[in-house]
Amino acid sequence: MQMLVEGLAMGAFATFFNNINDPTGKKLLQLVMTDEAFHHKFGKIWADRTIPHLNAEEHAIIEDWAAHCFQTLLFNLVSPSQQRDLYEEFGLDPDKVIAEMAEMVTDETRRENMKEQTNIFRVLVKTLLNAGIITDRTRAFYAIYVDMDELKAEGDRMVGDDIAEEGIKYLQEINFKDRHAAPVTIAAE
Repeated sequence: MQMLVEGLAMGAFATFFNNINDPTGKKLLQLVMTDEAFHHKFGKIWADRTIPHLNAEEHAIIEDWAAHCFQTLLFNLVSPSQQRDLYEEFGLDPDKVIAEMAEMVTDETRRENMKEQTNIFRVLVKTLLNAGIITDRTRAFYAIYVDMDELKAEGDRMVGDDIAEEGIKYLQEINFKDRHAAPVTIAAE
């Protein structure tokens, strides 16, 4: 869950961070991302220490669960069917809106959107791939939407890592400005 939820959060916050013009909002997003980066790192530590030691059956359970979560989020998180009450509030026929959205938002548009580095679903797939949760068994499932070779070639750096690291430096300046001690080791390192 740490990798799934925090990976989605990092993608979403990075998108907002890159598009916000308000300096206070930008700093707030950076600090939230700094916090999320620690949570995400915890999930990565768990995966590094756990995934390689799973037997095939245990790995398949986690791999299938992750694929199910990805698919559920992809089709429900921003699904027009989740907004029926909103359409009615504005005098729109929910069934008509949903049908027209289905024509506009296709697998092709999802694939195109997932080319964006900060796309939350792309970040999620990269997280799962880097953690060793995606194997040849489920690779094709994700490849419908994301270029898996491209993700692998990007390495372990995640969207938002640089933003979060700057946030850590900022917090260190605040928290340790009056101390003349040796450099502080950060828990997420």
